[in-house]
Amino acid sequence: MFPNHQVYLVHNGVASIPKLTNLVIFRYVEDSNWEKMESNLSHPRNFRENFWLTSLARFLAIESFAKQFPGEILHLESDVIISKDFPFEKFTRQPKGIAFPIASNRRGVATTVYFRDAEIATKLANFALRIVNEASDTTDMLILRQFFDHFPEITCALPMVPNSEGALSVIPEEPLRTNLSDNLFYFDGLFDGTDIGPYFFGSNPWNARGKSILHLQTPENYSNCKNWLLRCDEEREFLSISTIKDGTRIKAFSVHMLCKDPSIFRNTTRVEIFKKRSLDSFNVQTEKIYFWVLSRMVLSSLRRRLLKLIHKVGIK
Repeated sequence: MFPNHQVYLVHNGVASIPKLTNLVIFRYVEDSNWEKMESNLSHPRNFRENFWLTSLARFLAIESFAKQFPGEILHLESDVIISKDFPFEKFTRQPKGIAFPIASNRRGVATTVYFRDAEIATKLANFALRIVNEASDTTDMLILRQFFDHFPEITCALPMVPNSEGALSVIPEEPLRTNLSDNLFYFDGLFDGTDIGPYFFGSNPWNARGKSILHLQTPENYSNCKNWLLRCDEEREFLSISTIKDGTRIKAFSVHMLCKDPSIFRNTTRVEIFKKRSLDSFNVQTEKIYFWVLSRMVLSSLRRRLLKLIHKVGIK
């Protein structure tokens, strides 16, 4: 979709993916800072292959990447879809060193993070290491919000909600409120963190044995998704948001697809799914079972139990 932009996959292991002409794999080598972060965190390490560590350690990996590839970086989580009219140039023209969505008065979101240069990447990595040392139960989302609170003069809060009546359940405090309002006008669109994708397309089925919940409001978020209307823009082949009381459409430039449904990531089927979700966006809370996720989890569980059994038999 973006032949004029070099795309990298930042990874700390051996990545098995199809060959793509415009994709370069950058392997991050775990260092002493990784070890410090891992030893200080108190989260359970057996949850999704040490998810709490890796979600935070990505800041270390991005710093390492930025030092080897100087210049601007746009970090996207791998379950984020962006529009073909994504405003790359507006990130370059805005004056702040870093930009990311802020979901609530406690949490930022790393779905889309812009770094001006390696210096700002190092600043975030060092800040994360300091917070982890002070609070062992912290997360990447908590740290991003704290980063904005500490450095509002260099942080651009990417707009996540429409600026219309009924769009918010909680009013952001200053200086964030002004930051969000100004940036919504500047970008002329939204960047999804934990709202559009999770609410209209479902929660992560890997966290609930294959079960994904649709139309579930994320607790504490500024957004009031129950008052949002989802629309598919035919020309953009992407989504827009309006509210029940205000028909003005606001373009979405990114959507965080926590459901990880492969069909949404395919160019051949994405638009049809967008249209379908737009039509049933008023539906009450529902559940969807992804049987392919459930089967993989069952097979993985059986494999672990079998390996434990073989180990015990070997010991005897």
